[in-house]
Amino acid sequence: MPVIKPRKSHVDVHVRIRPLIDGELERQDAPLLFETTTSRSGKMTSLAFKTPKTPSHDVETVEVLGGFQVPKSKPKRDKAFTNFTSVHQEVSNAAFFDATVAPLIDEALAGRTGCCFAYGHTGSGKTHTILGYGDERGMYELATTQLIAAMTGRNVESESTHDHLKLQVRFNEIYNGDAYDLLADGAKCFVREDGYGKVQIRSETSVDSVTGLVSTDFSSSHLATTEDELLAIVHRGTAARATGNSNVHRTSSRSHALLQLELVSDRILALRTAVALKEAELGRCGYERDALDM
Repeated sequence: MPVIKPRKSHVDVHVRIRPLIDGELERQDAPLLFETTTSRSGKMTSLAFKTPKTPSHDVETVEVLGGFQVPKSKPKRDKAFTNFTSVHQEVSNAAFFDATVAPLIDEALAGRTGCCFAYGHTGSGKTHTILGYGDERGMYELATTQLIAAMTGRNVESESTHDHLKLQVRFNEIYNGDAYDLLADGAKCFVREDGYGKVQIRSETSVDSVTGLVSTDFSSSHLATTEDELLAIVHRGTAARATGNSNVHRTSSRSHALLQLELVSDRILALRTAVALKEAELGRCGYERDALDM
């Protein structure tokens, strides 16, 4: 098992600057001008944007109704941003993965939780980066390759098949403020906070017609032991996503996808089932006690 040093920061921010897209090239938009500087420690990068001058840049006044001349407002053209872990331009998904997501794989194999998400406006390249485009594989697919390879190596060394690792996959979508299960024909889910203060995506609440007990479960999950199995599961969920178009992107997803890959084993799954049954039993006892007190 890899030895992971404690992290000084819980969040790393990586910037990826995409090239101009077709619509911007057709309009002959000017590319961004920027400079990057690295801190003395070599761990943080600053990014400074310089907006190109336009023909109206040197205009001092503008004419308004009535022929009056008023000073022309001049918004700040240069902007600086700091404290990025890294800044990338004109790099492949594979190169970006090696610098950003790959370290999370070792942490997951050490029993920790790693989270990676893309943030940006429509057309900024989130889907291209996370899910890939054409022949270029995305972050989740590249992570899958590493996870499956490491998992297979662990299983070869394991003496008990009951402890063989496999990937449990959940795939949900947040759309118009509601949650859906992409692996269960888009069934509606609910975002809940558990007793430990953690956010959970749960299936629809059910009520036992006999006892009146209320119960919920996690959104549906599928197990994968090979890369092909996992990719087939994710492709199925991707096809179920809500899509649309915008002024910037012709095929924007118009939603937020949440893909969860968890390393589990038959032993872990059996223990979880036992715990769930015990919780249900305790809940039933409490219900019967309350019923007797009434």
